[in-house]
Amino acid sequence: MTSVVLFQVGSPLPGWSGPRQERGHFNIDANGPRLDLCFRNPTNREVRGLRTGKARFGIVPAGKHTAFFLYDIESATEGWADASYSVGLLTPEEREMHPRTLTEGWLLNMLMVDADTGIIRALRQITFTPEFSNKLDGVISAQLAAMPDFTPQKHFAEVDAAYKRWPSTTDMLPFSLATERGGLPFEKFR
Repeated sequence: MTSVVLFQVGSPLPGWSGPRQERGHFNIDANGPRLDLCFRNPTNREVRGLRTGKARFGIVPAGKHTAFFLYDIESATEGWADASYSVGLLTPEEREMHPRTLTEGWLLNMLMVDADTGIIRALRQITFTPEFSNKLDGVISAQLAAMPDFTPQKHFAEVDAAYKRWPSTTDMLPFSLATERGGLPFEKFR
């Protein structure tokens, strides 16, 4: 099992490996789901948006090995944006996720990172409802079932095909398995 990763505002993102493109990076692994928003020199408005803005999320399958995580964060993004995801890009250890019951929701870690320096500018945790979490887990289970056929090239070909089919993130929205506002209250069953 992978060790727990700790984040601190003002410190470099653990494992930082140099400049990144300005975009979102979504991952779900042994530490749970995480969305890194990499912006060059993020503005105070963008930082505040990540910390406190209303956030909406969606999940779109885009092939056997690929899904897109959609996000719209008030004052941090200009409408809907997307990040591709494939469990096949993770190491076998990172694929060992903590168990979650059907009545529990995932807790998403969101980070705003300076794309040039790797310095974390903002952190936020926000919940997904159990229903949204179950849809996300279903996408991951389908990708795990397809692992014998996985290659990184197949994943990247699915990403390219998805962007040809859906030129913008708003084109993806109607194909989302689920969309919801993050942080919604939900009843916890015992």
